[in-house]
Amino acid sequence: TRNGSKSSWTNGDDSENGIDIMNSMDDSQMMAMLGINDFHGDSVLSSYFQREDVCAACGTVHARPDLLDMYFACRACHAILRPPKVLRDEYKGVPQKVPLEIIFATYGDAGDERNAVDVTAKCIQKLNESDNRDRIGFRPPMRLDEFFLGHTVPYSSKDKVEKQLRMRYRIDKVFATLILNFSPQHTVLKPFLLIIPSDLTSPTSFKPRYLRLFRGTYGHPKGMSSTGRMAYDVLEILQSQVDQAGGSFLSINSSTELSPILGDPCPGYVKELCLQYEVCGRAGTATYSEVRGFLRKRVLIQTSPTVKPLIFVVSATYGLTPTGRKQQLDWINSQLSKIQYLEHTKRQGVVLTGKEVVFLKSKASLLGYRDTLSKASTCFIDVRAKLQLLCDQASNGGTHFLLNKDTFDP
Repeated sequence: TRNGSKSSWTNGDDSENGIDIMNSMDDSQMMAMLGINDFHGDSVLSSYFQREDVCAACGTVHARPDLLDMYFACRACHAILRPPKVLRDEYKGVPQKVPLEIIFATYGDAGDERNAVDVTAKCIQKLNESDNRDRIGFRPPMRLDEFFLGHTVPYSSKDKVEKQLRMRYRIDKVFATLILNFSPQHTVLKPFLLIIPSDLTSPTSFKPRYLRLFRGTYGHPKGMSSTGRMAYDVLEILQSQVDQAGGSFLSINSSTELSPILGDPCPGYVKELCLQYEVCGRAGTATYSEVRGFLRKRVLIQTSPTVKPLIFVVSATYGLTPTGRKQQLDWINSQLSKIQYLEHTKRQGVVLTGKEVVFLKSKASLLGYRDTLSKASTCFIDVRAKLQLLCDQASNGGTHFLLNKDTFDP
């Protein structure tokens, strides 16, 4: 706490138990206690709190200063220690050598840098598996602890914290941050692929960006405070969402939990997501409010229909979804009800037609299919981005879309 010209540290319970550092320690003792070898300023304390890894708001020391470019906020009070803009400014004059350039990557707990590691080299190794270095992906049953850490981490029932891969990259000098959440068991549950949208005439040339993001903040409606608290810069995270969608649109559903993706800059406060963008040269702004960690309405910024594609894929899945299974079971039950009615009619002596007799013979197969479908577990992947990319690449101007085994391989 600060009281006039005196500086004292307390345990937070009783201010009278605080130690008056100015009276009990000289500069050499404070330097030894705080781990400072040299300082420039009026006092050791001012030199200590000017360090980037020390939170100026609460005094918490960042456990991993080498990961500040990814874990940029204080884990105690959520104040920003190193803005994401710092890394972007460092790479402004650095030429991009590969189509998808990975700058920095970490793997570990989502909100605690103490349980995270630098995996930049491993992500670059995964990127180099592609010939053009334009894509990176993860597929089941891949174990991320074996790939990133080099060994299997024993799973404990007490460990319920999801693991998170954070990767900062740039495509055509546009920076983005990929956020992927995985299970506490370090397993990949569904396939993921990030691929650069390229021109069909040349795989090495970038597809024109019809949707551009210039600003993105998430936090208190009044914005960031003077101490760097209450709001986060989420421009790169939103740009990654656009990249995953093929560069044509930004979509965040109202059912998507925001904290695993955007973080929580001000717990307990109502927050807003503010965007500044451009679609085909037309500037626009949008503000979306949230409640209890979810958006009140869906974020949807798209280039269509002002530009191609004229077909916009809202949702697409491949596999067995809970909704799809329910629809199929409802259809089977309706067919069995019709068969039951025909059997009752037959017992009453009514002569059935040939089609009705053939329909009665399908009862056994329908019962078997219903039993198999009831026991089957749901398993599906989201293919919306892939189908939208195929619509974008259509040579017919986006007026119609043909789906066959040559254009789409699940």
